[in-house]
Amino acid sequence: MSDNTLWHDYITQNFHRYISTVENSEWKGNSPADIDIEQVRGQEPKLAYAYLREFMQDSAIKRLQNRFRAHKHREITGLKNIQLKEHYLRMLDRFKDQVGAASYEEALDFLLSPDYQDYQADVNAAKEKVGAAEYNSDELFLSGFMSRLTKYDRQRVALAIEKTYFSAWRTAKQSKKRTGDPKREYLNEFCISQNINGYLKSRVN
Repeated sequence: MSDNTLWHDYITQNFHRYISTVENSEWKGNSPADIDIEQVRGQEPKLAYAYLREFMQDSAIKRLQNRFRAHKHREITGLKNIQLKEHYLRMLDRFKDQVGAASYEEALDFLLSPDYQDYQADVNAAKEKVGAAEYNSDELFLSGFMSRLTKYDRQRVALAIEKTYFSAWRTAKQSKKRTGDPKREYLNEFCISQNINGYLKSRVN
């Protein structure tokens, strides 16, 4: 793919997002609305930068140059960006270390590639160790559970959680008991909890 094609696609997808990052002090008095995007993406990068210098300072141009250079490198090398929450990135780092992978790509090969089937025992041990250490938050537990449900079932779970929350809030406001284990006692009396426990006891997996 030529530089001009890469540039055209990059500007089409990212220019408005880039413009939003330009500081007020970097504009030369012209409004961003005065920029003709066709003038930007329809020329080779060098000429486009010259055109943009009519509107903005070199500091803003350099950021665009750096972003496009990084984009071009990813396209040429086949690298793509993915976004992960910090918790998941930490888990992936720990898994990578546990199996001795040289990179994130190789860590995924350990998990997915048939060429790494001989390491399945190591992969399972690493998954168990990482999961025990990291996969312990209510948010992650609920996220994993919800991802396996249909849209209808997710809506029903969301409704049950909402009802549970408001019921617990009302009970907490009314309760003055401080001895024993009031949380456990109120849970046992709570209708949704009773229904779920009854459902579990009446059905064998």
